[in-house]
Amino acid sequence: MKLRVLVGLVLAVTGPSVLADGRLRDLASYQALLPVDAPQCTGHVSAAPVAGGGVGPHINWRAIGVDRTVEELVAIFRSEMAATPQVKPDGCVEWRSGAKLETVLAICPVGLPSPWRSCNYPNAKVRAVVLFSEMVGAG
Repeated sequence: MKLRVLVGLVLAVTGPSVLADGRLRDLASYQALLPVDAPQCTGHVSAAPVAGGGVGPHINWRAIGVDRTVEELVAIFRSEMAATPQVKPDGCVEWRSGAKLETVLAICPVGLPSPWRSCNYPNAKVRAVVLFSEMVGAG
């Protein structure tokens, strides 16, 4: 039997998941809310060029597959977050922060058309994906 442990102690040591100014903490703060053996994958996408032909922003992301429902995960994360999340039409629930809302923590149903859909979670039952992304070069 695989032992799955939620590591809440790390959060008690690092403090709340949202900084005093409302910005999201780094990904490590949120991983402490998830099972330690949750499968992960990473990737990046580039947005369309900006007006005038300049390079568009670049988005780095990490997707963590979890054997919990979106609702279960939102309840866990909501207790740690200061801000109210947005519920999107596709079923994702997300928190955004940054001057241009460039940092996103989203909890989504598995199987949505998205860049992280290509993640392969072998031998894992995944019902939802926790997505942490940061946009760089958002001009």
